[in-house]
Amino acid sequence: MNLLRYFLWTLPRWFATAFFGSALLMGVVLGGGAILSWRTALVLASGLCLMAAGHTLNSYLDYGVTKLDQGEEWERSAEKSYTAGQNLLAKGVVSPLAVALSANAWLAIGIAFLLLLPKVGANAVLLLCLYA
Repeated sequence: MNLLRYFLWTLPRWFATAFFGSALLMGVVLGGGAILSWRTALVLASGLCLMAAGHTLNSYLDYGVTKLDQGEEWERSAEKSYTAGQNLLAKGVVSPLAVALSANAWLAIGIAFLLLLPKVGANAVLLLCLYA
């Protein structure tokens, strides 16, 4: 059960939802959209899933690729809500492969929400391919 919590709560770092969500909603308003619409809900859901993908991937990259968070406990990031992913990797609780797969799953979910938006799907996929 803890493993599920790590992949659904700790690695995506949902504490940042207020920052990402407010930026997404501000973009909707500046683009002339309505706050209370199904399109806004899709944009918000997609953006938050992409945020989760980025945070999860960051944990993998900091530990598995750049090796910034490897080493003894005093050498890596202190365990806080925004660095807990690297510490889970360092303690061997989750594997780097599982974290990378989790990041890709969040990315796929975010893309799926984007594809549901009319007139945006193809352009969104192209932009995400450039981003990746």
